[in-house]
Amino acid sequence: MPDVPTVAESGLPDYDFDSWFGVLAPAGVPDPVLAKIQGDMAAVLRRPDVFEHLTKLGFEIVGSKPEVFNALIKMDTERNTVILRDAGVTPN
Repeated sequence: MPDVPTVAESGLPDYDFDSWFGVLAPAGVPDPVLAKIQGDMAAVLRRPDVFEHLTKLGFEIVGSKPEVFNALIKMDTERNTVILRDAGVTPN
């Protein structure tokens, strides 16, 4: 959309927000099971047809390890908690 200004051009130069999708499992799932799920998911995301389709839709394929994804979730939760608190947003 070439005629739509970027967020920075709209007055928010430090704006930084990403969305992500991931596969989660309940707490307590054994590490070997998590490793199998992660490995299988990474293999699917590396398939040329899947990779091409998702990248054409604008996705950036990461396929990180569970501990990396866990850290991302924690970081985003902490950042968004501050943003919502500072904006005075409260749950109904």
